[in-house]
Amino acid sequence: MRPAPERAMDDAERQTLLAPPFSPHAFIETDKGTVEIELAILDAPLTVSNFVALARKGFFNGIAIHRVVPDFVVQDGDPRGDGEGGPGYTIRDELNQQPYLRGTVGMALDWQDTGGSQFFITHSPQPHLDARYTVFGHVVNGIEVVDRIQPWDVIRRVQIWDGTHASLATTKGTPRRPLLCEQRTYLFFAAFFFPPFAFFAMRNPSLQLVWIAASCRSVRRTLPPGTLARSSATSLRGLTPDAPAANQESSNSMIDR
Repeated sequence: MRPAPERAMDDAERQTLLAPPFSPHAFIETDKGTVEIELAILDAPLTVSNFVALARKGFFNGIAIHRVVPDFVVQDGDPRGDGEGGPGYTIRDELNQQPYLRGTVGMALDWQDTGGSQFFITHSPQPHLDARYTVFGHVVNGIEVVDRIQPWDVIRRVQIWDGTHASLATTKGTPRRPLLCEQRTYLFFAAFFFPPFAFFAMRNPSLQLVWIAASCRSVRRTLPPGTLARSSATSLRGLTPDAPAANQESSNSMIDR
């Protein structure tokens, strides 16, 4: 893969990376619940910036969690699902002094400077990963959700809180808001009363006008809201360091254990 493209950075953005006024949070919504991660922007500013940009583009939405190892890690961020996928570019490592504890979030690698979109969350302390894989976050809420995740559970969406507001990632254009209770009530009555109403409306022009007016009001109430901010990394690949070669995992998509 090619390195991440360089882009111009103004003084304000550079200052935000060097001395951020807040720690952004990521909210990862999965089939088992929501995991809140505090992103370590001071320790890994470029890695965090890359993760936030991908989340805001909706990159992670709908991606299945391809790897779960009990008492070790949950790993995701691979659009291919085989441990070899990524965003189409790589970023450099930002090795730091943060340890791998329970709930630590790290960037997965093939080898040096090959991070991209695949990331992992540790189930338990993993000191042998320290200073080998970039730590860029820690779970602050929902660690029990991480424990419940099973292989091929799906990340539904990722929201980024940037200190002032949350940006919503979508994969298919503008998101539709959930049906409100009042709207669900409309649907309930429509399902039961539409057939007889339609039968009588065919014979009564005034009922036809009532039906048209009600339909227009319903459509207007259920239109999607204004466009929300479109929310915008590879597997930890390696082998078990302490295991005999015959017992080591052969797949390149594995994190060191």
